[in-house]
Amino acid sequence: MNRSRYLRQHTLWASTLSFTKDRSLADPNITKSDTTLASTMGVTESPEVAENPRSTNDELHAVLPKDGKPWWKKSYLIKTNICVLSLMLFSGSNGFDGSLMNGLLALPQWREFMDSPSGAWLGFINAIYSLGCAIGYPVAAWVSNRYGRKFPVWISLLCCAIGIAVQTSAQNDVAFVVARLFQGFSQGFTLSVPLLIAENAFPTHRSICSAMVCCPAGLSKN
Repeated sequence: MNRSRYLRQHTLWASTLSFTKDRSLADPNITKSDTTLASTMGVTESPEVAENPRSTNDELHAVLPKDGKPWWKKSYLIKTNICVLSLMLFSGSNGFDGSLMNGLLALPQWREFMDSPSGAWLGFINAIYSLGCAIGYPVAAWVSNRYGRKFPVWISLLCCAIGIAVQTSAQNDVAFVVARLFQGFSQGFTLSVPLLIAENAFPTHRSICSAMVCCPAGLSKN
């Protein structure tokens, strides 16, 4: 046990001192005593480290255009952000469904149409949307990895259209419940949307766009 702990500590110190020694090649503020201590630990010198940036941000900024123009003055970035914004609207359907069901539950016409549901049956009517999501998520993950991120989006739109058509033309409670299953399955296939946004957003906008993915869901509940 003590020997294993000693080896882990030695490895950690060696890694830290290696970084210190490599930084001293490019940074004159690193003291000589630090590099001497690194030499006593048997750490070898890596001259190429000073030439290669250590930070991913440094590598990213090195390839970004430096024309000084804001993004709203570049047509290609405007088109890209419009596409990203449209993808964010997929999460709004989730919040809209919750608001829709809350509104329907308060309507006497809907309760009469559904034969006054209560208890477990009423809970199932609400929960079948989540059941459709749970069925769609693993299928969407496999389809995204196999056929790309856009294909699940088209499947989601297709299932959403089917669910809307069935729910609008429902003649009984069974058709209404089946339509909600299609709607949940459609929402499950939006699993690829955050990935699609992260992979297509401009690098400096990626963090903001990824953080705003679920904002339409909250707005659609109001």
